[in-house]
Amino acid sequence: MLLRNNIPITYIFGKIKKELLYVVLYSVGVVILYQNFHITRISIPIAVPALLGTIISLLLAFRSNQAYDRWWEARILWGAIVNDSRTFIRQLIHLLPNDDRKAQYVKDFAIRQSMWCYALGYRLRKESFPSFLSAYLERENITGDHLPNALLSRHAADLAAVSTEFELNANIQVQLETTLQRLTDAMG
Repeated sequence: MLLRNNIPITYIFGKIKKELLYVVLYSVGVVILYQNFHITRISIPIAVPALLGTIISLLLAFRSNQAYDRWWEARILWGAIVNDSRTFIRQLIHLLPNDDRKAQYVKDFAIRQSMWCYALGYRLRKESFPSFLSAYLERENITGDHLPNALLSRHAADLAAVSTEFELNANIQVQLETTLQRLTDAMG
């Protein structure tokens, strides 16, 4: 969950205006009682702030823990994406037979994988794609409602073509497809 860095003060006051009004009225009442009637023994039972403090601390601890859990889950998923991206390209480098076309295939897959990482990041942030990514998608004629998924689909299609062209055995195909599946799983 991404949060804005700057929260306007008007937004904060809009959320607490009723509670703020109660506190101001209570404070004004205490001042009036003290100044006009010289009542000096106005007290609040210790149980009230203690109970409120306990409730607030539990709420804050729960929210902090929840935020940390979300951050940790995102870190694990992004780490899996980085590791599986490296694994996928390494598998292509070492599992494809040496051939004049191999270098170009690996380069195409590596660029597409890099673009997939960018596309996924921008999609998760709900931001528009930068010009270099849009230009790549247009040049490669990749379209769809979910562009990171479209990029992985292109990976799968090209992987099938490479498997046929190089006559890869079934074990290698399964290894490469499993890595693509893990990338899809991490994408969510």
